[in-house]
Amino acid sequence: MKKILTITIWSILLPAMVVAHSDSRSMEKEFNNYVVDLGLSGDKFLASETSQIDFSLLEKKSGKEIEFSDIWIRISKDGHTIMSTNVARPSVGKTILNLAFPSPGEYKVNLGFNKNEKRIVDGIFYLDVYGSDWQKEMLFYHNILIPGLVLALIALLFHRLTAKHKRSK
Repeated sequence: MKKILTITIWSILLPAMVVAHSDSRSMEKEFNNYVVDLGLSGDKFLASETSQIDFSLLEKKSGKEIEFSDIWIRISKDGHTIMSTNVARPSVGKTILNLAFPSPGEYKVNLGFNKNEKRIVDGIFYLDVYGSDWQKEMLFYHNILIPGLVLALIALLFHRLTAKHKRSK
């Protein structure tokens, strides 16, 4: 009974842990004799919302997965580093990074795959991040509503001052 329960649990969990990618999109690029494959969550990345990237390193000729111990990752935008970290490869499943991009725009992702502190390959990807719905709302408030209220307040003060000035004559 215990053996059947263990097999049942593993048959449910294992496919979920060893999926090809985190969700629906994939980006592949060749670097030297390797292919770096990124699995990207969702249809597109939205600023200030959690995104997930999973990482695979494949041999270019055979397509066989290459073992690595960790990945050095630096994410930058407009020449400014947003994040720099090492992510260790887990013993089971994909190497995954969860993050929230701070603002819309193009982000540069530098990667370095390592095996026991020795660099295997470096790569660069560019990711597009779009504004989320609440950010579009905030832009409306920031660019239209707040300046409109400030102008209305100035007009009201001006009107009161000129009306007071006319009454005092």
